Amino acid sequence: MYTSSLGVLLRQKSVGYHIYADDTQLYITASPDHIDSAKQRVEECINLVCSRVSQPHPQLNQDKSELPVL
Repeated sequence: MYTSSLGVLLRQKSVGYHIYADDTQLYITASPDHIDSAKQRVEECINLVCSRVSQPHPQLNQDKSELPVL
């Protein structure tokens, strides 16, 4: 239930995602020349999600969040 609205937001931003239990992974692909814009897109998406999520919904745990670039 909590994740259905999250999926709508992520699809609006064209960000891929995978949700399993209480873990959510966001992902996008970008060429090496566009890494900075890709990071910015993910950060904007995370900020949007954080601004839309309110109690009693689960909150983003920033201590468990990371942005790896592969």
